[in-house]
Amino acid sequence: TEWVVQSESWASTSSFLESLSCLRSSMASLTLRTALGGAGCLAGAAGAIWASGGGQPLWAKQRWPQAGAVPLDGQRQPLIQQDPRSGITAVLATLNYQSGSVASSLLRNGCVGTRRGPDGGDSTLFGVDWAPTAVTIGNARHLPQPPTLDTEGFELRPHDPGAIDFHDEQQIVHRYYREACALVRQATGAAQVVAFDHNVRCASAQAAGTKLKGGNAVQGPAHLVHTDYTVTSAPKRVMDLASPAKLNDTWKPLVPEGQPLISAANAQHVREGGRFAIVNVWRNIRAREVQQFPLAVCRADTVHPEDVMVFEIHYADRVGENYFAKHTPAHAWWYYPKM
Repeated sequence: TEWVVQSESWASTSSFLESLSCLRSSMASLTLRTALGGAGCLAGAAGAIWASGGGQPLWAKQRWPQAGAVPLDGQRQPLIQQDPRSGITAVLATLNYQSGSVASSLLRNGCVGTRRGPDGGDSTLFGVDWAPTAVTIGNARHLPQPPTLDTEGFELRPHDPGAIDFHDEQQIVHRYYREACALVRQATGAAQVVAFDHNVRCASAQAAGTKLKGGNAVQGPAHLVHTDYTVTSAPKRVMDLASPAKLNDTWKPLVPEGQPLISAANAQHVREGGRFAIVNVWRNIRAREVQQFPLAVCRADTVHPEDVMVFEIHYADRVGENYFAKHTPAHAWWYYPKM
């Protein structure tokens, strides 16, 4: 099985913002992603990791419009670029960015967001202004040097977790989390890894209203350019794991009732500026290759502070934060065909 390992955020000094010592170049700690359109099924897990010693890494119902390989403004362009010897080299796809009218922001300002229900679905969006943009997505399998977590902010890794029923919440939490932690530990060399969240995304299952056994509804592909954490929400999310589980926390079955996922010492480590990272892993959950809605990732060092704005997620008992993004020609997008 092939897995995409993708960095969300990292910190290693007393102030998360200060840890981006040169904010422009160090926004490499954020990797934008989206789903390309076309019914692929993907499962993702997020894990917080701690590292000791070593040098600092380089990476540190209105919904959204449909994404897909659709030329804009009547411009007919080749949707697939192919090499006769090696196959697909790139595809032209429409990515859902925010328009230039949406103000950039690194910190929460109440301007853009959603209200999310207990089932994980979004009921209302506010402050968004979609700007579908035609973008060339390169085939990362053809790069002379494979992308790495340290440099580009993402990489492809083989890993065999054995058979897992991804429509059974208990199997995901008790088996998939363990395998995801092993993969992230191998990829990063972290001293400690814990998994704390997941999503199962499948277009056909979402359309059928499928729910995981003992869990949330299956989500559809995320047809928008985003990253899951901000300079504020990343360290807060980790420190929240030192408190008892909240309503939407999927890790509740892993610990005795009322107990936290991580120790107070680990939370203090983050509070005092110790090194940590949040990493996402994504894999196909079907036996056949992904042909539609593959995961697309943007090379992290092509993302700059002025490209993003905070997207607030209002839960029943907390407010989370993502970043949405505006388009810039500097963004370098890649995907792995036929995962």
